[in-house]
This record gives sequence, C-alpha cells and structure tokens, in this order.
Amino acid sequence: MQNYILRQNSVRIPKNISNPVPYDFIIKACVVSSAIIFGCLYVFIFDTYYGDSGKFLDLENYSRFFEDVAALGSLYYYDNLGFLTLISSEPGWRLIVLFSSMYFDDPQTFFLTCSVVSITTFSLFVYINSGRLYPLFFLLNPLVVDLVMSQIRSSVAVSVFMIAILVSKLPLRLFFTALAVSIHSSVIVLILIYICSVQLKKISITSISIASNWVVRLFIIISLAMVLSLTLSIWREVLLTAIGDRRAIYQVAVSSALYLVFWFVIGLCLAVTRMPERNARVAWMVNFVAISFLLAFFMSIFGTNGTRFIALSFPFLLVLLTFFPFLKRFLLFGLIFAYQGLQYLYWL
Repeated sequence: MQNYILRQNSVRIPKNISNPVPYDFIIKACVVSSAIIFGCLYVFIFDTYYGDSGKFLDLENYSRFFEDVAALGSLYYYDNLGFLTLISSEPGWRLIVLFSSMYFDDPQTFFLTCSVVSITTFSLFVYINSGRLYPLFFLLNPLVVDLVMSQIRSSVAVSVFMIAILVSKLPLRLFFTALAVSIHSSVIVLILIYICSVQLKKISITSISIASNWVVRLFIIISLAMVLSLTLSIWREVLLTAIGDRRAIYQVAVSSALYLVFWFVIGLCLAVTRMPERNARVAWMVNFVAISFLLAFFMSIFGTNGTRFIALSFPFLLVLLTFFPFLKRFLLFGLIFAYQGLQYLYWL
C-alpha cells in the first residue's frame, strides 16, 4: 500500500489536463465560413436580380455545352481529339462538366455552384494576402460580377490559379497550376505574366535594380504587354489555325479603348511604382497588374477583347493597394469607387 502511494505521488500531473482550445483552427474556420456565406449572398443577389436580364451572355453557350456532355457522356470528351487539340481544348473543364453532369440535372445549379466557389476563392485570396475586409466591397465591380456570373470557366480557372499561388509546397503548386491551365488556356498568359513579374523584381543591370529604375521598368512592362497583346490579337488566328483550334474563327464584341483608358492609366501608375522592401511578399503584384491592365488596353486597340484580363487581375489589384501609403491608397480606392459607379450606369 505504501509503495503504491509512493508510485502515485511520483507521477507528475500537469496543472491543466484539458486540451488547449485550437484558436487558430477556429479563426480559420470562421474566415472560410464567412467567405462562403459572402459568396452565397453575392451569387444569390446577382442571380436573383440580373439572372434573367440577358446580361450574362456566356451562360447560353455553357448550358449548351453542359447538355451536350450530359447527352453524349465520355464520347463528347474523347471523340476526335488529337494531342494538341486536347491540350488546347481545356480537358480539365471537360472532365469537370462530365462528372458534374452525373449529379446535376439542371446546368444552372452547376453554374451557380461554380460562381460561389469562384467568388469565395477571390474573397479568401484578397483577405489572406491583405488582412483587410474593406477591399471585398470592390469585388462588386461589374467586371468581376460578369467574370463570376457569366465567364464561369475563366473564373474557376483563375480561382485555381490563386490557390496555386497560396500553397507553399511545390508539388501542390504545380498540380493546381496544371489544373488551372486545363480548365482555361488563358491561365497560360497569367502564368507568363506572373513569371515576368517575379523576375522583373529580381533582375539587376549594372548593379542598378530595375525595380527602382522606373524608366527601364516602364519600358519593359510596356514591351511585355505589347508583345502579349500582339500574340493574342493579330497573331492569334495564325497560331490557333496551326493547331486546329476551333476558336480561330470566333468573333467577340470588343470594348472600346476609351472604356479602358481608366485602367490603362492605373496600369501606367503601377508600372512606375516601387513597393518598399518590407512588402516584398506582394511586390510582384504591382508588375502583374500593370502588365495585365496594359495588355487589355493594347488588345482593344488591335481589335480584340482583352477586358477579361482586367477582371482576372482585379483581386490582385485590391491586395496590393492595401499596402500603399494611406493617402495614395485612399486616392486610388476612391477613384476606383467613382469609376465603379460609372460602370454600373453603363452596365445597367
């Protein structure tokens, strides 16, 4: 009995035997839950008030594609697809629609689910990188609304691309990048812009950082945007015809250069902006958004619709503006808010 008491007393009992509250997990769960609620409300409001207005022009084509896949099944996916055609025809999106057609009877339900996933990812990306809530208000921009509610495939692809940027492990980053490209080939352009943006921050000439030499940096950014715009406009038909892509003969409405002048000016301002070293984590976004905005403007001059690239890079703009000094941040957000009002007058 005495030996048992001694053994019992020798056991070290912690002062707090209860498990600690996983506050970090709770906070993350609350953030994700709030983003999902925001995404559901966002999609519900715009679908309720504008779903039948005819503003979301691409939904008809997506519905037809969904119905064809549902009717033909795997034959629609595999029939008459060569290697180059398979790569250029977004096989990831075909597979997503193929599997979704087995569980969704109504294509509209599937598209709304995709919209919720996209805007939820956008909001999480903005909040995780900026730590602020107020930029989420600017996701109400008509360009973003049209991207999320109408250009379903593009919004899903850029959402996956954002996830690739957020994850830290290289295998996961490569997987999500490949998945994004397989959903929409326009992500290839975003990847090129991303690589150029990161390298532009690193390259130096005669020990003078290009990032701090605004004249050289502006020239490089304009040159990159010009080359990409030529590739996606004047040279586009030749390249797509060479690989037998069906989009070689597609004609779409083109936004006027006047409509894009505002974003062109924003892009020029960013092209000569240098982020301080303490914000190096998001410094590449300045180059990324600048190239994307100038690309859209030059594409409109060459007779091709490049407005999509403004919408695709818009969440990145919201993130980097939160790192600007207060006065500059207040001015730019104010200008975007005012122009957003004009966009709604035009859009509605």
